[in-house]
Amino acid sequence: MREGPSIGSSLAFGQRAVRFPLPTRTPRLANAVLAVARALAEGAHNEAVRIIDTLATMPAAEAGATDAAVDARGRTELVAPTLRAHAAAHVLLDLARGDWQVAIEGSQILVTAPTWRSSGSGLSPLEISAEKQRIRQSLVARIEEQLERPATRVFIQEQERIHFTGSGPRMIVNLFADGPALASSLRERGVDAIRPYLQAADGEAGRDTHTGLRLCDIFRYFRYYWSFPFGSTPGRTVPFLVRDEGQPSHPVVGLIALASAVPRLGARDTALGWTAAWLEAVVAALDPPEGHAREHFEDVEEALRAVYAVAVMPGELAKDLSHLLGMNEEMVSLAHLGLALDREDPTVARGRLRRAQSRLVRNLLRELETSLGDISLDGLGITHAEALLAPVAARRRLELRAGRSRARWHASRSVERPGLPSSDRPSAEDLLSPVALRQLAKSPLFLKKRIAQAAKLLTAWEDLEPVRQEGFAGLRLLTFGRDDPWRGSKFTGGTEVSRGLRSSLLQRQGRLLATQIADVVVCGAIPPYGPLLGGKLTALLALSREPAAEYHRRYAHQASEIASQVAGRPIIRSADLIALTTTSFYGVGSSQYERARLPSGVGWRDVGYSAGHGTLHFSRETTQLLQTLVRAETGRSLNTSTFGEGPSERLRKLREGLARLGLDEGALLQHGMPRRVYLAELVPGQTHVGARPGGRPWRIDGPKAEDVAKFWGERWLGPRLARSTAHIEEVAAFRREAALLSARLIGAGTSAGMALRGAE
Repeated sequence: MREGPSIGSSLAFGQRAVRFPLPTRTPRLANAVLAVARALAEGAHNEAVRIIDTLATMPAAEAGATDAAVDARGRTELVAPTLRAHAAAHVLLDLARGDWQVAIEGSQILVTAPTWRSSGSGLSPLEISAEKQRIRQSLVARIEEQLERPATRVFIQEQERIHFTGSGPRMIVNLFADGPALASSLRERGVDAIRPYLQAADGEAGRDTHTGLRLCDIFRYFRYYWSFPFGSTPGRTVPFLVRDEGQPSHPVVGLIALASAVPRLGARDTALGWTAAWLEAVVAALDPPEGHAREHFEDVEEALRAVYAVAVMPGELAKDLSHLLGMNEEMVSLAHLGLALDREDPTVARGRLRRAQSRLVRNLLRELETSLGDISLDGLGITHAEALLAPVAARRRLELRAGRSRARWHASRSVERPGLPSSDRPSAEDLLSPVALRQLAKSPLFLKKRIAQAAKLLTAWEDLEPVRQEGFAGLRLLTFGRDDPWRGSKFTGGTEVSRGLRSSLLQRQGRLLATQIADVVVCGAIPPYGPLLGGKLTALLALSREPAAEYHRRYAHQASEIASQVAGRPIIRSADLIALTTTSFYGVGSSQYERARLPSGVGWRDVGYSAGHGTLHFSRETTQLLQTLVRAETGRSLNTSTFGEGPSERLRKLREGLARLGLDEGALLQHGMPRRVYLAELVPGQTHVGARPGGRPWRIDGPKAEDVAKFWGERWLGPRLARSTAHIEEVAAFRREAALLSARLIGAGTSAGMALRGAE
């Protein structure tokens, strides 16, 4: 029997391998998990599923079993062995379906992560296409899982049935463009055949006048065409349909959706000035010898290029410094910036530098002071004034309460719920009521959060005493570990930057991500508009003023749910977007974002790669099994659906469950599928510490969607139509009836044929 590659041979190729210990000492169950692993090592997935199905019917406990669980009342129950085996087998199956290799040596199981290309450089078009198909294939199981849910099937059938309107019978097929008719229109009218516009598609948007369907349901239906699984997005969400007024029934060209930004994304955070490496480079650059700025900036550039680990590009740093210094134009290199400063009157140049240094210091201190002020200290035995004046004593008082608050929170998560209050999600009225918020702030979850966050901030405030006392000189000390100016020495990637400064950067990051930066989580074309560069159109329309205006309309007066409960009072922050981010589906490239820039220069730029960390390779069934296991063995569930417990409930549940099985959760949640990270700064420079006040918001100064669509037609669609008729012929061959989702629910390999996905 072939048992897959050996542990040694797997490691020899430099692949990331993870040992998978047996989850139970019960012989029968351990052998069942080994049998699943052997089947997967041979590629016999159906056999693995059969064994897992058998495993699910095994008795919950066996005589002589040594894996015992203790419930919340201290009773010993032999339920965990079977649960552990069943959950572990499902983890193995999910990994194998996600293209991980499973190997066995003796009784040792090893899983090896797939390797994915992080660039299309040097690849032929056929090789790039093959890599994209491989990525899609690795997610087939997750797509099928989503489409096969009974509720999803019912939803699709409901959308595809005939609806009778004042204009006659209509169904969702009418919202696909008719291929032959669109092609004919393109031949006659060229780019004028397509007249795109944006339409909000949230739950409040109402119904489509052409079909009578709810606009939010139309968005959801077309969202299933993506090759990437999706779920409900926590936090803020603003979806849009891109419609074509030039065709009957205004068919859907594509989808756009803005959502709350993910908490941490290294490439984005560096580009927006939130990392210690960025702060190190800026502090060094803002301290040149008078009259020698060009020479100084050239030294900075040389030092940056010499340290590969520093993720700060000299060209981007030059742009950031241009904004910080208030230069009349954005400099493209540090040498040009230094030369411009040297040519200025010494008093003017010195004033620019001193003002930038002063803003940097003030902003770093203000981030901590404001963040601490936004935490209710009610009932904690200290005031904000006392905390700022005597941070050490205040922190010690909080630390004395931390253990009790955490124990109370643990008790509130007991499976049997002994009667302690839990943190239920507040209503909109509660979020505007100081009385209700003060009570919510005392709940076990938010009492724990208030104490922990305040203690961390006071530690940082204590650390920044040199900055409070000495200004920029103190900032130099905490950035480089020494007080003298940086002069041509090496950069460390921010390793010397103090904990307090890192905390200040993190506070700024969290504040802006919560309200003024959004992720474009959906962006792409719907058939048959893909060959007509519909993806490029959606990428450009996301940068128009309408999405920013709708985001502001919805959230400008809405209190922040988590921040308000932590503060014990309504917290309403700016909802004017200053930047958008997105990630490509493929690491080998994303044509729809490449060179997608508006005439003003605002556009998408590639800022690096994501780390490939997440939950997309694990099924919902596995997540539920792991959570059941945690509850059975601990008597409580620390990861619930309570909003405010963490950024991703599913990620936290998987992490806790995998760790419970004795697995390396960090390694198994690292799927390694790289994605390009794209950033569009709507108001350049406003994310950075020390930023100068910006101008009017993008929702007012940004271009209208109508003008962006016209630009797209002239710059992109027109030249494509002029070069070849092949794309029109491809559109002419499209038959909308064959594109319905119901056609993909019939037979095996449901989502393997989802090639009609429009994005990228």
